[in-house]
Amino acid sequence: GVALNADAQSVFEQGQGQLANGDIEGALASFKQVRTLQDNGLAAFYEGYALQQLGGGRIREAVPAYQRALQDYPDSDIILNNLGYAYIQTGRYDLALDNLNKALTINASNVNAHINLGLTNYNLGRYADAVKAFDAALALEPNQPEIVQQVIAAAKAKAGQ
Repeated sequence: GVALNADAQSVFEQGQGQLANGDIEGALASFKQVRTLQDNGLAAFYEGYALQQLGGGRIREAVPAYQRALQDYPDSDIILNNLGYAYIQTGRYDLALDNLNKALTINASNVNAHINLGLTNYNLGRYADAVKAFDAALALEPNQPEIVQQVIAAAKAKAGQ
């Protein structure tokens, strides 16, 4: 990525501090300001991440931010995973599959991408594929949160496993 100029860097660091302190709205405003000072893929990623943390309808706004981040970091499995997650949340499972599969091609050890691929397949009614993705996630990180364990159990039941 391109280094930020001094003004943009200062606001970027402010945004990271706000994020660390749980001021998501403040962080979002800072990262948007960075992008007006100097449009940058890293700032776009953090803008998308802040929108994702706010949840609800804000996740739709994260899609273009993550797409912008990918322009600077096309081989980032993290950005591809987050974009895939945003697509899951907006019901665009075709685009979620595309981005999550790309993420896993880049980094087969991305546990979150495996989980999100499982969720996508589950939502598409492809329960056996969902179980395969969840099993890959569990092989990498066996201790998953309760909510993930419940979805895995549901997928296995629907897949007849």
